[in-house]
Amino acid sequence: MIETTLSRIRVAALCLPLALVASCGSGSEAVQNTVVNVDPSAVAQPTTPTVGASLSQHIFTIELRSPTGYPQIGTELLVDTPSGGTLYTVDTSTTPPTLTPVLSPYRTTTGSNGVATVALDFSVGPGANGAVTVLGIFSGTAYGNVNVTYTCGDDNTADAFECPS
Repeated sequence: MIETTLSRIRVAALCLPLALVASCGSGSEAVQNTVVNVDPSAVAQPTTPTVGASLSQHIFTIELRSPTGYPQIGTELLVDTPSGGTLYTVDTSTTPPTLTPVLSPYRTTTGSNGVATVALDFSVGPGANGAVTVLGIFSGTAYGNVNVTYTCGDDNTADAFECPS
């Protein structure tokens, strides 16, 4: 009986610190069932039959949270631009923030607050209509994305150019 109780205490003493380290991030990928929050999570932009649209160094804040809601500190993530565009790292310690171009996919780590910040340049041509995934964020089994929804509106009904249907 005493031996069984001591075995349980040993198991608890070993597992509890491991569970705490996992919820804080361990310098590797996010724990299972981590939630990826991106701000802004979606962007809407208008286009016309003759004028496209672009995001110009649009800043996105990426936050990784454990299933219990704690920030994933020091956790690796991969940021991809599946539809092209130019990806930047963002140094928020300067005013204005300093942007440095990087190749996509880009591997980075969350900071002391469980957050990573990136920026993106992305353009579409005239008449674009619909949603485009501009950022994909991966860490372990966690995934998040940002869509830009383009809505084409006819800027001049007197010309021959029309939005695609």
